[in-house]
Amino acid sequence: TMSMLLRPEGLHPARQFVISEAVSLAIVEVLQRYLPGHDVRVKWPNDIYVGDRKICGILIENSITSSGINHSIVGMGINVNQHRFLSDAPNPVSMAQLTGTEFDLRTLLEEFCREILREVDAAVAAELSEEGSGELSARYFDTLWRNDGFYPYRDNLRGEFIEARIVAVAPDGIISLELPDGERRSYAFKEISAVVKESLL
Repeated sequence: TMSMLLRPEGLHPARQFVISEAVSLAIVEVLQRYLPGHDVRVKWPNDIYVGDRKICGILIENSITSSGINHSIVGMGINVNQHRFLSDAPNPVSMAQLTGTEFDLRTLLEEFCREILREVDAAVAAELSEEGSGELSARYFDTLWRNDGFYPYRDNLRGEFIEARIVAVAPDGIISLELPDGERRSYAFKEISAVVKESLL
């Protein structure tokens, strides 16, 4: 749908996941306004789901220098008015499909941009203050898809299917899952895949 250039001045590279959290929450906030009655969630690390269907993908590229993050390019693909999907994604859905309404793209673009800038500015300011970004991280966890119990996953590190629940997301974005026997495992992006209707996402 669009890309945004952000300059999160003063943000340490080790805390770059703050940008991902803020952008994800901003997109959820806007989608919730237009999709009342639908359960809009963040699928770790930064896809956006409505129920078990993907409505948005996010890719963030950070340019890092010795002094910190120079800039971030945030690319977002939001399914707005699509009724046919040509990609091989197994579970896409659009705003139009969910509501039966066609949306004005310019209006949406401006609203997404405003909300993203607001969330990122607040997140960076909090991170640079004494209070830190704990509130942002708590909101992110509360908005996570499948944060309410045990679900099937594929552990790509071990090549096995597991049942697990999300217990934490670290400041660097690492996710921790707990198995029914109490064992905890931590994963970086692409090391774990959620299983939905026997499809790996």
